[in-house]
Amino acid sequence: MKDWQHGYDLDFLLEVQADFHDYNNVVLSPFAEMKKNKVAQLLHEQKMHYVDRLGISAWIPTNVAKHKIHVRAYGNVDLGIRQKGERMIDNPVGNKELLKKTINEYPENVWMTINSEYELGNEIAKELGFNKIGIKVNSFSDIINVYVRQNSHLNMDIRKLPKIETINIKKVGGISQEDIREMKVKINLLEDLFTNHYSNYNRKKAWGAVSLRGFDSDITMIEKPSEMNNKWKKDHENYDYFLQDTKLIHVFKPAIDHILNMLPAETERIRLMRLEPNGGELDRHTDQTDKDLGTQDGDIIRFHIPLFTNDKVLFHSWDSQGKETIHNMAEGDVWYLDIRKPHRAVNGGDEARIHLVIDVIVNQNIRGMIEID
Repeated sequence: MKDWQHGYDLDFLLEVQADFHDYNNVVLSPFAEMKKNKVAQLLHEQKMHYVDRLGISAWIPTNVAKHKIHVRAYGNVDLGIRQKGERMIDNPVGNKELLKKTINEYPENVWMTINSEYELGNEIAKELGFNKIGIKVNSFSDIINVYVRQNSHLNMDIRKLPKIETINIKKVGGISQEDIREMKVKINLLEDLFTNHYSNYNRKKAWGAVSLRGFDSDITMIEKPSEMNNKWKKDHENYDYFLQDTKLIHVFKPAIDHILNMLPAETERIRLMRLEPNGGELDRHTDQTDKDLGTQDGDIIRFHIPLFTNDKVLFHSWDSQGKETIHNMAEGDVWYLDIRKPHRAVNGGDEARIHLVIDVIVNQNIRGMIEID
């Protein structure tokens, strides 16, 4: 028996893992799956409640808070604060009626986190009268519904999201036809310069980019060093990366200056991003690897401006309640995207989609531009 088993027989742990099949089948993050080693750890820490009545069974991953715990949507955006003595339940499995009866018997205030695709867990939360207060989103783009129910006399600390945190995608302006034409003429000269994007969600290597402003003078350096993995950082530890214009930005003047002057903030990276035609796809993902993203002063947010597009380019985005919206962004429109939330892009047209993508440093003027109705 291995140390990670904490004294539990392997066959038993595999049986419990199998009981979580329906939940594991919808999870995107491998770290969120209920595998044998996680089962052993939860049992060892007494954070897994097993219920067996007349041969009918259920498993409830649960624990009671020993101190205040922030319940966050993503980053440091709070949905609420779980107080000492409040219970958390995470994706229970087993007999539905037994789960409902057992959960109803907990005397504490209860929080529940349920993957949005896990039907049984969401049905139980709704049938027991839990209130959905929002969603959590992990870096693998799992959408996790957060429910609460107050059972005791102690009030629960639930937070209301600031307005800007409820916006996942929004058109905020447009650029001139003259600047569109100028940008397009010069983009046509870049056909062979787009570099394949390094991400895991770059389906069929259909997504490429070039840098106008980045962390190196090389236009093919589209990465942000701080969000790369440890191997990349090790391989590049002798490089001195800092934010700078590339020679390519000068090719697009004065149009690029006109566009940047529309955004009342300093810029971080500026790139042209191309998505290949005939089904080119960016799979559902988040950009939470960039820890600078956010909506407070000094954070980074992103704007997209389509320059080459068609009516079959669809952008899917999920909002702060987990609702999916689908947009076709018109040429020259300026769109704010909250890329901490799940999003996906598909080019079903016959021509490449090319966007000007601008990351800016947040200030009050930028927030006001996004929040205005």
